[in-house]
Amino acid sequence: MTTQMNMKIANNSGSPLEIQLNRLGDVAELNKAVVQNQQLVDLSPHGHPDKPQRLHNLGNSLIARFQRLGNVEDIKAAVLKLQQADKLILDNHPDKAALLNNLGSSLAIRFNVLGEVKDLSEAVLKLRQAVEKTADGHFDKPRMSDNLGRSLHTQFHRIGDIRDLNEAVIRIQQAINLLPDGHFDKPRMLNNLGQSLHTRFNVAGDVKDLENAVLKHHEAVTLAAYDNPAKFAGLNSLASCLMTRFSKTSNVEDLHDAVLKHREAADLTPAGHPGRPGNLNNLGVSLAFRFNRFGDVKDLNEAILKSQQAVDMTPDVHPNKPGWLSNLGGSLETRFHRFGDVKDLSNAVLKLRKAVDLTPHDHPDKPKRLNNLGKSLDSQFRRLGDVQKINEAVLKLQQAVNLTSDSHSDKPLLLDNLGSSLQTRFVELGEVKDLNEAVLQMQKAVDLTSDANIDKPRWLSKLGHSLEIRFNRLHDVEDLNAAVLRKQQAMDLTPNDHPNKPQFLESYASCLANRFSLLGDIADLNQAVQKKRQANDILPDNHASRSKLLQSLGHSLAVRFQKLSAVEDLNEALQKQQQAINATPDDDPGKTGMLIAIGQTLLMQTNPLEPNSSVALKALEYFSSAACSLVGSSSVKFEAASHWARLAQDINHSSTSCAYVTGVNLISELAWPGSLVENRHYQIRKVRPFIINASIFAIKIGQCTTAVEWIEQGCSIIWSQLLQLRAPFAKLKERYPIQGMELESLSARLTVQTQATAPDIFLNDGLTLEVAKDFHEIAEQRRRLINEIRKLPGFEKFLLPKQFSEISMAATDNPVIILISNNIQADALVLIPGLSDDVLHIPLPFLNDRVLQALYTMRLGIRRKWRQNPDVKEEAFRGILLMLWIRVAKPIVDGLALTTHHLTRICWVSTGSFSFLPIHAAGDYSSNAPLGSKLSEYAISSYTPSLTALLEAQSSYSNQPRDLKVLAVAQPSTLPGVETELDYIQKYAGDSITVKTLKGSNATVARVAEEMRRHEWAHFACHGTQDSQDPLQSGLLLENNSKLTINDIITMQLPPKGLAFLSACQTATGDENLSTEAVHLAAGMLSAGYRSVIATMWSISDSHAPQVANDVYRFLFKDGKNDSTQVAEALHYAIQNLQLNTQPSFATWVPFIHIGV
Repeated sequence: MTTQMNMKIANNSGSPLEIQLNRLGDVAELNKAVVQNQQLVDLSPHGHPDKPQRLHNLGNSLIARFQRLGNVEDIKAAVLKLQQADKLILDNHPDKAALLNNLGSSLAIRFNVLGEVKDLSEAVLKLRQAVEKTADGHFDKPRMSDNLGRSLHTQFHRIGDIRDLNEAVIRIQQAINLLPDGHFDKPRMLNNLGQSLHTRFNVAGDVKDLENAVLKHHEAVTLAAYDNPAKFAGLNSLASCLMTRFSKTSNVEDLHDAVLKHREAADLTPAGHPGRPGNLNNLGVSLAFRFNRFGDVKDLNEAILKSQQAVDMTPDVHPNKPGWLSNLGGSLETRFHRFGDVKDLSNAVLKLRKAVDLTPHDHPDKPKRLNNLGKSLDSQFRRLGDVQKINEAVLKLQQAVNLTSDSHSDKPLLLDNLGSSLQTRFVELGEVKDLNEAVLQMQKAVDLTSDANIDKPRWLSKLGHSLEIRFNRLHDVEDLNAAVLRKQQAMDLTPNDHPNKPQFLESYASCLANRFSLLGDIADLNQAVQKKRQANDILPDNHASRSKLLQSLGHSLAVRFQKLSAVEDLNEALQKQQQAINATPDDDPGKTGMLIAIGQTLLMQTNPLEPNSSVALKALEYFSSAACSLVGSSSVKFEAASHWARLAQDINHSSTSCAYVTGVNLISELAWPGSLVENRHYQIRKVRPFIINASIFAIKIGQCTTAVEWIEQGCSIIWSQLLQLRAPFAKLKERYPIQGMELESLSARLTVQTQATAPDIFLNDGLTLEVAKDFHEIAEQRRRLINEIRKLPGFEKFLLPKQFSEISMAATDNPVIILISNNIQADALVLIPGLSDDVLHIPLPFLNDRVLQALYTMRLGIRRKWRQNPDVKEEAFRGILLMLWIRVAKPIVDGLALTTHHLTRICWVSTGSFSFLPIHAAGDYSSNAPLGSKLSEYAISSYTPSLTALLEAQSSYSNQPRDLKVLAVAQPSTLPGVETELDYIQKYAGDSITVKTLKGSNATVARVAEEMRRHEWAHFACHGTQDSQDPLQSGLLLENNSKLTINDIITMQLPPKGLAFLSACQTATGDENLSTEAVHLAAGMLSAGYRSVIATMWSISDSHAPQVANDVYRFLFKDGKNDSTQVAEALHYAIQNLQLNTQPSFATWVPFIHIGV
């Protein structure tokens, strides 16, 4: 089974009771029969000798009407009437057996509708009584025995007791033996026997059962006349058996014959025949199955065509229309996953939504169709990143769960799918409650499933995976232990000859390896190696996942070598990894990762970095091959480039520059706008160390302009592409929509293909080969298209790093200083106005990442301890600012020859560890420090998250508006001083400037967003908060703790604005994991369109914020002006006043910074 409910094969055989009753005529006759039989019952007083028979007749007519119209109340009433008749009729009555048979059949039907197990148990009981009361020579004995067999078959599916299935086979065989040759019902019963044998094969694996099932269906098809419904049913069931036999034997003829049988059933049905849509549907299902096995696109396209024909031939009122729509939607979604065409996914959602809408609320298939729609919406979210889609997916899946009782056989699957989508939403939004709920739902799915259920191992494995994800988030070792246990149970419940056994062995082993990396228990690693060996041993030699399993085993052996230093482990690891590479075609996107892995394993050897080491040179060859591969994801190739550059630099190899250039050129593709949301931050976090080391290498070899280009490439990726703000893709689609849409489609398909091979190593052979082939073709098409786009006017540099000549314009008016460091050194690169072709390099001696991290750690300690010991806090702060003065600011002041006679505007680009330190406040603050001992005595400091952001702020800035409108947002209930702030704004604004105030209950997220569009300036006097797990969810706290997030702000698409004053806590606090690029609220405001931002690096004193606001607005609004280009000067003036007038602690004024123009 898949996460989508299985496609339904239309079955025209029906139960014997259905066939008998369906001959009664049209709906009008059925209604008439029900009314007449009800009248007869009403006219029969209690004790009347005919009352049982009349109740019996009424029940039968209600069943007939249910079969035609699908009204659940009819089947409920039918069971009730037949139960009443059963109580009234004597045990020795000649019609007792027939009544018991029909009652049992109606209970079985009600089970199929409502899924209540007690109905099924009672059905088997009544049908058994009917058989026992009927002599072998009775003409109804075969039909009753067949009914009992079918219900026992159904009971096996629900309960999992193999004895039921064995008895089912016996009972149906007895029924067939009692029938004379040529009997009309014989083909139908042969089909029923074949289906039970087929099921028993799936459970017990006895090939004789499968072969016998094929024979019985062949016999049924041969015996059935063309007007016998068993003809079509037999062809359909025979096709199903042939598909199973193909899965077991890989005999291609069986699969082709299965499609042929379904095609025969469809071709035998004339146009206008009521069975034609169902047979077309079945053909579509088998073609889709063949595509899933071999990947032949013609099959998938024909499957969609046949399913579409079935849908088009079926009116909306037909009860089978929703099922046909559901099958069509499933095939369309499959084609989307294959090719990445969003139109297919949108069409799939459309069909599945209509299937849900056409299905009555109480219909037994309603939950299944809600489930299928939910899973497609989940896919739509993964492709488009629209949070509304995943929210609706969770809603639909929850509705499916709510509509299904715990006793229903489908409940575990529905719970599992709900859990999967909740997990997806967790990955996107980071809400731990979603992850907890996902684990809870998956646990319920497992708890409701007996060990005999064939799906239980898969659900256990998925539960284990969710527990592993929760461990990675919350670091509770009990989750990891539980994950190991669940995956072990999945493995233990799966027979060695089951096709999923290698997958569960590998999953369990990987979880053990994860636990080893945490706890260091060698027993875990030994067990992981053993299970991976076992998975390799039982996997067929020609399986498409063979190379990936070899690679996984090789990795664990390499890890064990690192732990135990057993050379045989290292040798075998290299052997397995080389075998994996040899077994993988060059156009397989997974090969790049294998090349990286074997390169890393090679470097585990003794002294691999000695000059001219053959080991190191071989590893370089592997890394460079992976980085320069034409296939493979950009992420994996970037990782390869990182390894290549690091190793080349370590051994002083001539390819170092080439390695860094290769990696930098891949950065723009790491988080392209079509990539999965959950991958984006992870991709960016990998950029930081690479871009810093690359830039420092460029500095070392005297290429400072290149270093600036590379730093900018790493600093601008989030705002330019990750968040799709003014991204190259958007500009391309605006200017050249045809090329833009084609590139977006190819990029989406490339991402889909990568995801199809990377996460799941257990794919069918044919599809894997097709994916590899298409990946290469799509990648080449995309490469050619990008080259064509670069020939278009204005797009010559499309997806290439910006050149120095472009970004140096950021220093048109004032110096821009880029700070960069790694574990070895720190440097400042200064862009100087008028010097557009060079960079001033100022080394920062005695400084590196370790020193900066120590300063940051000290700063954190100060914030936590200052309330307890203010004197210690002040002294520690004084020491940090002195260190920043001596080792950072003073060398730059001297290098630029700044003087205290004139305050120079300078702008800082702080990367890496510099991002969390108050460079602007650097200085000697001792009581006897002379003039010229503080940076603020030489310069007015601003910051920018990147040179590109500063350029955009400069280029889009317009002169001060004639009628300035200021929005002031406040939360006085949590910050008492904000009323004073608002008064100061109004005081200095006077009558010439409009001030709109939103506070308290009026300051909702929607209202604030609306007013931000209408006002040029915005002042926020409220608490801010930083979300360390997802920085895009950081924001300003408004009414009832609602939050205006960075994500909200950057998606507003505001026109150019002036000042945003964020008088709040943590509005310029970045994410430590993304520290190469400032991902904080202030930077978000800059990117959203505000060209000048005042913010705070950490929590501020509520009592001093109003004083700063007072002096800022007094400076900006004096003489009726409102020039937002003077904001940096205004803040500088306000901080100077605060220091002179109140002599506050460092923590009250140091956090204030200016960002932008």
